[in-house]
Amino acid sequence: MRREHDALAVGQRLRACHGALLPRVAALWNDRLKMSARVRPYPALALGSFEATPLEMATAFAVFPNLGIQPKPYFIRKIEDYDHAKKEQAEPQTRRVLDPE
Repeated sequence: MRREHDALAVGQRLRACHGALLPRVAALWNDRLKMSARVRPYPALALGSFEATPLEMATAFAVFPNLGIQPKPYFIRKIEDYDHAKKEQAEPQTRRVLDPE
């Protein structure tokens, strides 16, 4: 219970000290990262008060180590026959969603 209280307190401080920060975070999730659920700029955002699948979260957080480039997930990298001849191969699709700063 202590963790949730601390996270909520951080969310409230962000809203009080940086009123423009929560709407910017919500806009980042909604517009640039293309999350399926709409994120609202409430203090409970720090608690994870929106729904997202594990795949969406992994895709969203992959932006940070990739310096602002968001990869589109794919499940099958390549298809080979018994003799290792390539039949199909997926090409990674990416798009820039953040500046690398």
